[in-house]
Amino acid sequence: MIGIDNDFFLQVSGMKFKYDIQKPAGERVILSSVRINNSPLHPNKKYSVTVNEGLLGILISLGGVEVENIQILQVPEYKGLKDYVRKLRFLYYTSGGQN
Repeated sequence: MIGIDNDFFLQVSGMKFKYDIQKPAGERVILSSVRINNSPLHPNKKYSVTVNEGLLGILISLGGVEVENIQILQVPEYKGLKDYVRKLRFLYYTSGGQN
């Protein structure tokens, strides 16, 4: 769904992909470029993800994506992230944006 419009882009951790901005929305991600923890995406493999409720709704609406074992936590995103970073004690951030 990357490119619903030119202002909406997924932010991910542990995943890399290339996309073609010239293609229509919904077709921009180059599937052969998708890497999860530096391994190629396997379409039949199950992956665990953490998303907000908005993205969960998008995943469910896609239809071809199997969504199971949903656990909705009553924690605001900011607090959950803040607590996770505090637990790590050290955070090393690098930009993965365009050059």
